[in-house]
Amino acid sequence: MTHPVETKQMNPTLSAVAEPSAPLVFPATPAQQRIMIIEQLYPGGSAYHVPFAVRLRGTLDTPALTASIQEVTRRHESLRTVFRTVDGVLGQVVEDDPHVEVTVRDLTGDPAATDEDALSSLIAEGAARPFDLTGRLLRVELLRLADDDHVLAVTLHHLISDSWSCGIFVGELARLYAAHRSGEEAALPAPEVQYVDYTAWQQEQLDEVRTEELLGYWREQLRGAPPVLELPVDRPRPPVQSYRGATLPVRLGPETSAAVTRAARALGVTPFAALLAAFQTALGRWTGGEDITVSSGVANRTPQVEGLIGCFINVLLFRTSLADDPTFAELATRVGRTVLDGVEHQDLPFDRLVEDLAPKRDLSHQPLAQVMFLVQNAPMPAVSVGGLSLTSVPVRRKATHLDLNVQLWEADGRFEGVVDYSTDLFDASTVERMWTQYATLLAAAVDRPEEPVGGLPLLRPEDEHRLVTEWNDTGTEGPAALAPALIEARAAAAPDAPAVVSDAGTLTYGQLNAEANRLARLLIDRGAGPERMVALMLPRSAGLVAAVLAVLKTGAAYVPVDPALPAHRIAYLLADSDPSVVVTTGDVPAALTGGTPRIVLDADDVRAALAGYPDHDPTDADRAAPLRAGNLAYAIYTSGSTGRPKGVLIGHRALADYLDACRHDYPGLAGSSLLHSPVSVDLSVTTLLGPLTVGGRILVGELDGLRDRLPGGEGRLDLLKITPSHLPLVQALPEEFSPSQDLVIGGEALIGEVLDQWRTRFPGAAVVNEYGPTEATVGCVALRVAPGDRIGPGAVSIGRPMSRARAYVLDGRLRPVPVGVAGELYVAGVGLARGYHRRPGLTAEKFLPDPFGGPGERMYRTGDLARWTAGGLLDYLGRIDDQVKVRGFRIELGEIESALAACPGVAEAVVNPVRETGETTLAAYYVPADGATVTVSELRARLRRTLPEHMVPAHFVALDRLPLAVSGKADRSALPAVGSARPELQGSFVAPRNPLESLLAEVWGSVLNIERIGVTDDFFELGGYSLAATRIAALIGDILGVEIPLRAVFEATDVERQAAVVAAAGEEQGVDVAAVALLAQEIGDLSDEDVDALLAG
Repeated sequence: MTHPVETKQMNPTLSAVAEPSAPLVFPATPAQQRIMIIEQLYPGGSAYHVPFAVRLRGTLDTPALTASIQEVTRRHESLRTVFRTVDGVLGQVVEDDPHVEVTVRDLTGDPAATDEDALSSLIAEGAARPFDLTGRLLRVELLRLADDDHVLAVTLHHLISDSWSCGIFVGELARLYAAHRSGEEAALPAPEVQYVDYTAWQQEQLDEVRTEELLGYWREQLRGAPPVLELPVDRPRPPVQSYRGATLPVRLGPETSAAVTRAARALGVTPFAALLAAFQTALGRWTGGEDITVSSGVANRTPQVEGLIGCFINVLLFRTSLADDPTFAELATRVGRTVLDGVEHQDLPFDRLVEDLAPKRDLSHQPLAQVMFLVQNAPMPAVSVGGLSLTSVPVRRKATHLDLNVQLWEADGRFEGVVDYSTDLFDASTVERMWTQYATLLAAAVDRPEEPVGGLPLLRPEDEHRLVTEWNDTGTEGPAALAPALIEARAAAAPDAPAVVSDAGTLTYGQLNAEANRLARLLIDRGAGPERMVALMLPRSAGLVAAVLAVLKTGAAYVPVDPALPAHRIAYLLADSDPSVVVTTGDVPAALTGGTPRIVLDADDVRAALAGYPDHDPTDADRAAPLRAGNLAYAIYTSGSTGRPKGVLIGHRALADYLDACRHDYPGLAGSSLLHSPVSVDLSVTTLLGPLTVGGRILVGELDGLRDRLPGGEGRLDLLKITPSHLPLVQALPEEFSPSQDLVIGGEALIGEVLDQWRTRFPGAAVVNEYGPTEATVGCVALRVAPGDRIGPGAVSIGRPMSRARAYVLDGRLRPVPVGVAGELYVAGVGLARGYHRRPGLTAEKFLPDPFGGPGERMYRTGDLARWTAGGLLDYLGRIDDQVKVRGFRIELGEIESALAACPGVAEAVVNPVRETGETTLAAYYVPADGATVTVSELRARLRRTLPEHMVPAHFVALDRLPLAVSGKADRSALPAVGSARPELQGSFVAPRNPLESLLAEVWGSVLNIERIGVTDDFFELGGYSLAATRIAALIGDILGVEIPLRAVFEATDVERQAAVVAAAGEEQGVDVAAVALLAQEIGDLSDEDVDALLAG
């Protein structure tokens, strides 16, 4: 048992609690309390197991080994400690019996005896086997591989040990084994103190003054720190950690390891500080952040307990700023100071810090830090005892409580170790890449410490070559002819084939070409020609298709201007584009076109003039100047951040290149395609011109839900191009509107769950997710999903660069970022626009020299966030300037929209940030599916099952339909204010309504020290924390006689929901909790006189 310690350094007064004849119960440390809480929340896990294994080669004396293990257990009370909860408080009890069962498994003849991988798996399985937390927390297994070859596999629980303890165990075991073999007394001094002595001493040291001093330091260190590091994960973070993990063995090369030691010495820091500085630099590059907090473990051992087995480790947080791009020497020096300061303030238990800072509890990740980095300075000893050699065997862990946990140690002149990682988030290949990138950066940092950290490489040359060259190997032979010539060839080959179908009739290829030829000649006579513009103010019709073709034939560029636009916007577009002429109809008032010359197609004089022109194809001899591939083909105006629309200038070569890609990638263009989008949006180019280059039919019509048949009574479409916002509408329309061959979707992020609903009904069609800004001629990256291909939930990948296009994901220095890391998407290739009309400054800002291309080649800065996948696909992550932060968390709205759209009863959804009282919250706008009734409570509950709490919107607004911009995308600016749609859902005080709610409210109030608790008040908003939840769960069990899992306290975060959980538990366990609560209430209502009377009677 524990003995008082007569030393100056450690002389605690033990605070043990015991009933008569009951064992002493010593208080648990804060670290032990935290670990037990997590074990109760997630029973059956192994995240807090501390396994180690030792290879024993030589003749083994098994009885001597077993006796040595018993002696180690006798010497260290931690190995004989069990845990008990008394009055809702965790305590530890030291048992007297040192016996520990040593299970012997004979593996001779088993594959594990000769196969190292099989042996490693066997050891890992044993280490992952859960403990009974009410019993001993030490498990020992002896694996017999051969007569002279054994493995001793030991699993300790972190409640009673730490990594340092493993070395102590092996060191003492070796000395005791030698003594048993020789029959001599082992020269091991008795421990000066035991772990419970240390526990009491630690509590005495942390008086109020010292605790407040330490808290003050850490509050200042962590003020405003980001709550979570957004690492480049393979899967979204689940709403609740599973603690599933895996281990990657890692090592640095001997040259790098030696360079780290030399550089650290030259900079006056420890190797740990140099290694950590490089690691935090890598984290900054992976996350895109400059404020990086990493945890580390410190043994927190005084000289008296250096040889004691127990849970001594404490967690420290090291925060580093990468702002202003310091040199590595500066950063390492700064990190070194931070580490020294942190160690000087290491005595504050991490759990006390968490309680004080009270971060918003989120079961999806650990509080304050999710990444750990440490260098062990007490590695497992390698010893030889009487012909028996003991060497460490790595144990692959299957659990971790962190996202990444890097543990290194120095062995044989090099740094090696393991990376434990969450398999919820990462694939093994991703962690391997991250380690390689860290090692690459570290080697450069210690070789060139005076270089700014922002310039240090993450990628090896072969990695960069894959990203820049291999995945952009799209070069194929381009089109031999421009768009007008391609269409003219189709008209000559099949003049009687239908080209344009509308409710007004059908134009054959011959008729369309002849009409366009006559109009082209009229336009040429009115001044149209290469490098001039012609404005088209026409309704969507066959005449519009002919007018577009006519302008292209003249060599001029068409500028679509929607007649429905406000007059001042039309005036701006015409003034800025300065067209030679406006082609329009009599329905458009002359006042709208100002002083620009007009050609009114339905005017009698224009009809007469057109009839007088020949209908054969114009040539360069007819044009004002020869038509060349570099001439402009069209200008489309898009909205600008300044409020002034900007004209994007697309050349004939770029247009021909895109149409050529469409001919190869979209076979449905050879059939029927619906032209439903305004031609002022470049989305329309695919179905406006694409079908005419392959002999297909353009159906000019609407996609508004008001029509239940296609133009001209056509059968089912072969190709349809839409935005994701159109998908619910298409599903609601007759099947003729759903294409039989190609559904091309572009313009915004596509969500897998929404797409799957359509694919379930129409499994025979291919789906193409096409990405491309207007500046890259409609589309430059695409993913083709063939019939039968499976797509996962969430955002659908945008795929690979299309023919003759290139895509780069770059950082702020225009360097490729690693696979999985978010960066800005740049596109290059033949399809790039010339620039912006009359905006040279903006053109120079957005169209940059391509550092990876040939001389004179450019790339376009899209402003979109993207990342490469390991398979060479691109994921679109949203606009860079649309990133939202809520409570310090960086959020991609698309992820929430995906989850919301997947909820039953929701047809469409958009999520927008809302600024309220200086804080950003989220508002969800949704359209209920036809006939569906869905409540906000149902949506909240559903989202809470798939999203972390910080991603659940604060507001929900039901709409009849989402407002759409002219592009077909959701118009976020037109969404109603949340206040006008529904009342605030954060209710005021709601009193308990029955005895059970009253009792629970009293329990909450007593634990949280709050006088009045409303039944809808949130536990964490009231200042609740992990230990408080533990006490509530224990008190509920004591008072009501029912057991509820601790996890239920966290998940049912108000009294109302907790009452339901307790009632269900009571029914399951045969306890009438309502009656017990009523009795407790009646007893509580008794006066002192009533109690005296009852006792007397």
